[in-house]
Amino acid sequence: SLDIVVVSSNPLATSNTDITASLPPAWGSAVTASYTDCTDVVPGGSCTIHLQATAPFVADQITINGTNGASPLTTYVAFRAGGGLVFSVNGGVTKVVTEANISSGIIWGGYGYEVG
Repeated sequence: SLDIVVVSSNPLATSNTDITASLPPAWGSAVTASYTDCTDVVPGGSCTIHLQATAPFVADQITINGTNGASPLTTYVAFRAGGGLVFSVNGGVTKVVTEANISSGIIWGGYGYEVG
């Protein structure tokens, strides 16, 4: 799960109302959004969009919309699985890139072979 905090940062603006997230169609019903305090966000206030997933997906863009706010905001959401960030889902197999060095001293290189 992931919580996205949306802040109404313009102190001169009116309240932002009905803030929602538009999720990518490819995620289907496997990713759902719920909202806390997003119906009326006063200037300087915030709301939380909570995303819950039942399956991993490759990172994709979501759009955050609201009434009386600036243009829709866009951001990318990445999924974590198996100790890393998902970069491929194919045929039920999820591939991830780790967020930390887990090489245990392995050195990558040409091992004396000239490349180029």
